[in-house]
Amino acid sequence: MHTLIILAGVALFLIPAFLFVIHIALMIWAFRDASERYQDSRVAWIITAVLFWFPILGIIVYMFVRKERPQPPHSFTNQEQYI
Repeated sequence: MHTLIILAGVALFLIPAFLFVIHIALMIWAFRDASERYQDSRVAWIITAVLFWFPILGIIVYMFVRKERPQPPHSFTNQEQYI
């Protein structure tokens, strides 16, 4: 019985700790993604703040409204340059 109480206590600690780590990782990913997609860094900070307060709803909304990733300049291969 004593072991069961200890395991329950460990689970009650580990589950919120795991969710906290996922929350922080989600905020870091969204900040980096928004920094690449938007020229203004304030947008990335606003998105991060929204995800801090509303993580589930915030990531769903962000996935639908984010801009397309900017394409790198086209690099020609050696054959395409001479055509």
